[in-house]
Amino acid sequence: MNLFLARVASLSRDQVLALGEAVAALVAEGADRRRTTKGYLFAWYEGPHISDSERYTFGGYFEEVLASLATAVSGTDPRVLLPDRPRKAGLTEAIAGIFMPRREWTELGEIADRLFEKGVAPADARPIIVAAWNAGAAVWMRGRLDARLEAILTAPWRRAIGDLPS
Repeated sequence: MNLFLARVASLSRDQVLALGEAVAALVAEGADRRRTTKGYLFAWYEGPHISDSERYTFGGYFEEVLASLATAVSGTDPRVLLPDRPRKAGLTEAIAGIFMPRREWTELGEIADRLFEKGVAPADARPIIVAAWNAGAAVWMRGRLDARLEAILTAPWRRAIGDLPS
């Protein structure tokens, strides 16, 4: 996973834009539009069942992929723009951590989204994010996905960038 995130963060702006172009080209060539233009877990009903704790981690991974995309096009890691807040310790914080997503992920996603959209403007950011997310999901679930499903998820990445990091 970390190799994938590092690879995303190292992409050039042209490579990032090529991800969106690859999505459009695949749809024009007859790829399943619903699946090619939607992120994993939104249009996909196949694949492994993931536990609640894995789903929580997976949700955080989405924001890490977005942060890596933002870094690629802006040259700024959005994590450095997160407000510095003292950590609360205690029972209340521990309980909140079980039932609510970490606030830093939400803030990271918001900051990364703004940086990314500004960095790819005037291009549509959505298909780029979907292509990177689907490739990231395939990397995250490597070995647990059907080969056909993995091929669909990674097709835009493979067309625009090449092989996925191992």
